[in-house]
Amino acid sequence: MADSDRLLSYFAWATTLAALAVSLQLEASATPPAAVLAPGATSHEVPLKPELERAAKVRMLALACREFRPELAERVDRAFNDWWEQNSPITDEVHALYFGTQSAEQAAVRQAFEDLEHRLRAQEERSRDANPDMLADRCRHFVERLEGETRSGRTGPADLPAGAIR
Repeated sequence: MADSDRLLSYFAWATTLAALAVSLQLEASATPPAAVLAPGATSHEVPLKPELERAAKVRMLALACREFRPELAERVDRAFNDWWEQNSPITDEVHALYFGTQSAEQAAVRQAFEDLEHRLRAQEERSRDANPDMLADRCRHFVERLEGETRSGRTGPADLPAGAIR
């Protein structure tokens, strides 16, 4: 497996492993999963650290672009991998989310993170269906900006392409 495939699949592996761990922990404590959030709260109401929001946004757009623009897949992988390696605060937050000390609060944050990823993925699919040319342009700009970030050392939500969920 290429390094790029390994990094892009990291989240899927971590998500599966964390879900299993949480499932086992919840079974052991007999706490139903719905009880992880405060009564009446939804995962949309759980605030995410900017690093987690950024990780979800970049990952989902990278996956969408990789699928939608196969000719850019290698470039997307390289840009994402470089970005991931350069952004240790983001890497650390995602790692802590899945491998840190288990708590109800952490489970709620993880659920909010995964829900954000699902919403972003659905948005990219709707964008692809509604206007494939616009998504193609966004993918090209996204890769250019991600490459620019890793060359310049800049990171931040302002570097996301227009149309990305902020």
